[in-house]
Parts: sequence; structure tokens; C-alpha cells
Amino acid sequence: MTKQELKAERDYLDERLAKFEQEKDAGWKKWLENQQWIPVSERLPEAHGWCVCYTPEIDANRKINVEYFRGFSRTWSGGFEITHWMPLPQPPETDG
Repeated sequence: MTKQELKAERDYLDERLAKFEQEKDAGWKKWLENQQWIPVSERLPEAHGWCVCYTPEIDANRKINVEYFRGFSRTWSGGFEITHWMPLPQPPETDG
């Protein structure tokens, strides 16, 4: 490839990367806007699975954790006090 072709390819890839970053940021912001913490005193997840949890007693720097909810026993996997939870986001779409 010539220098001009390499530059054109790099410019194209830089443009694609910038567009991807914008879409990723917009998708994350939209997900956050639609999420709300659910107090465990109001309701628990309907079935077993992973959830984002607020665990105030872990330590001062880490209060948000991912825990597994055991649907049959209605308990959480980590053994920490969980005061609020929300579902995990959907996994990203992939090309392959």
C-alpha cells in the first residue's frame, strides 16, 4: 500500500472507532437512565440469576457488587446485606 492509501485506511478506522465510542457511550447512558434501584424491602427478583446489588457493608470504597440471587431459597450468593438491586443489562450485540 502507498502512504496515501495507508493514511486513508487509518482515517477510515479512526472515524469508525470514534462513531463506535459515541454509540457505546449513548447506549450506556440510556441504560442508566432507564434503571432504578429496587429496594429488597419492596420486592426481590422473580427468578434466579445475576443482579447488580447495593451492598453497604462490603467496605467504604465498594458498595456496588454483582451477586447471584437463588430463586428457590430467596437468598443472595455473597453473604452480604443487600439493600437494593437491579437487573443486569443485556449483553452487547456482536457480529459473529
